[in-house]
Amino acid sequence: MTEGANTGEIVDRIHGALLGAAIGDAMGAATELRTREQILERFGGEVTTFVTPPDDTFARGCPPGQVTDDFSQAYRLATAIVVAGGRMDAAAGRAAILDWWEDERFQRFAGPTTAAAVRRLRGEEVEEPFFLYRGGQATNGAAMRIAPVGCVASSADEAIDAAIAVSLPTHDNHLAVAAAAVVAAGVASAIRDGAGTGDRPFSPVAEACRAAAVPATRRAQELTHTVPGASIPARLALALDLAAAAGDVREAAERIADVVGCGLKANEAVPAAVGILAAAPDAMSAIVAAVNAGDDTDTVATIVGALAGAAAGSTAFPSDLAAAVAERNDMDLRALAESLAAVRTTSAAPATAGRDGGR
Repeated sequence: MTEGANTGEIVDRIHGALLGAAIGDAMGAATELRTREQILERFGGEVTTFVTPPDDTFARGCPPGQVTDDFSQAYRLATAIVVAGGRMDAAAGRAAILDWWEDERFQRFAGPTTAAAVRRLRGEEVEEPFFLYRGGQATNGAAMRIAPVGCVASSADEAIDAAIAVSLPTHDNHLAVAAAAVVAAGVASAIRDGAGTGDRPFSPVAEACRAAAVPATRRAQELTHTVPGASIPARLALALDLAAAAGDVREAAERIADVVGCGLKANEAVPAAVGILAAAPDAMSAIVAAVNAGDDTDTVATIVGALAGAAAGSTAFPSDLAAAVAERNDMDLRALAESLAAVRTTSAAPATAGRDGGR
């Protein structure tokens, strides 16, 4: 177990990462696809709890508190890692996504990259893109579900390699997997060290993400297809600069949404999430800011919630929201956290597959 944190603290931080991701996903499901101004108009102010998703969102028809593809995929990945005894490789990633696809409640949420990859993995005919590079597939689907890797990894290096490995079956380009690796490394750091002090307690986690961005990008370029798109390290640094200059997390989220973006692309969503996290005074404020920033709110809030919860632990979130997530999704996240902690000491960095290794 990690020096400086006892078993109970590790379990609670893993529980916090899972719970924060689930709460962020379920809250952000209602605000997705809107601008901040449209969110305020539609809901009469900021969304600060679970509300019924409007009929013009992907989550239409879902009750308040139900998660979408973001956390449901993370949950399946966590389960697959436990079943594999802590092994985090392409096989675990493939098993997780195929198991997730069997739950018809979530198929309609699948992003374009994930949906095509699942069909390919199932042996179905898939029309491959005619263009040479895969820039259009540099989406945030791998990053949104990657937190369990950070919960099990014992170091940033292991988190980076493992995140790339489990992401390859669906996302085989450097921007998508590097973004996932940044999140995994941030979660691993938060699980190990917890939160900092002061009015911006998540600054150490944000800095861990910054530190991981360059090696994650380099490793991703070695192992996957390099695609055109803005640099994740540069975008992340920009988001952190905007956060540092902002007076509070709400202002930070607004500026980041305007300049960096909070959209489907991995090089928007992950830098945005890290920047919002850096400016937040507590875990719920971080999630609320992400939920109300606009665009791909459920994904950004899922990532923010995972990082904040990994640092602050499960008690950082209101008990009523935790109970609603458990009831409406039939998930025992505490038990899953205990299982992840149990395999944490047995995991080893995987032999990462190269280009198209998971296809």
